[in-house]
Amino acid sequence: MSAFAKSEEKFDRDAWTTTDGIAWPHDVPEEPCWSARGTIGGSAVMNGPIWILGGGAYDTPSTPSRKFHYDVCSSADGVHWQHLRQQFPGSLGNITTSPPGTIGCGW
Repeated sequence: MSAFAKSEEKFDRDAWTTTDGIAWPHDVPEEPCWSARGTIGGSAVMNGPIWILGGGAYDTPSTPSRKFHYDVCSSADGVHWQHLRQQFPGSLGNITTSPPGTIGCGW
C-alpha cells in the first residue's frame, strides 16, 4: 500500500485457480491456511500442488514494522491446504525467496 494512496490497510489470503489461463475463479481457502500477508515470498507448482513459501507485510502507516513469514504451505485445489513447515530451510530474514532454489529441500 502506498503512503500516497488513501485506502484501508488489508492483508490477504486469496487463492485463484485456472485451468485455461482465461477464467480465474476465486477459491476460498479452508483452515488450516497461511496467515494473511501483503506479499507471498514465492510460489511454485511442483508434482501437481501449488506451494506457497513465506512472505510478509511491508511497513505501512498502521503496521510500522515489517512482518516476515517463513512457512511452507501446499494445496492441490486452492481450497484445502496443508501447513507443512513453520520455517523453510534457507530463510534469510527477507520477504521474498526463490522457489527454484528451495525445490528438493525436504519440506
